[in-house]
Amino acid sequence: MCSKNEMRSEGNKNCGATKCKIGEPVMKATSVAAFTGDTSYRTDPGATYNPPFMGKSAATTISESKRAGPCPPDMEPAHQIEINRA
Repeated sequence: MCSKNEMRSEGNKNCGATKCKIGEPVMKATSVAAFTGDTSYRTDPGATYNPPFMGKSAATTISESKRAGPCPPDMEPAHQIEINRA
């Protein structure tokens, strides 16, 4: 059950904050998606869990994407090409 779910825009950024109860643990999550025109974006989501959930007290993920050029002729809408995947 979530007691907080907020979204807002600030210039080129979309920001969000959520607070949810997952059984006993309380999860507080935030995210920021920053856009550079229509050519790139970066997302910074993160969450904390109190008490820890499945052995973790926090989690973060960073994702960056940018336009690499025209799509190949055989590429369909929504397909992605992953480069330098770590």
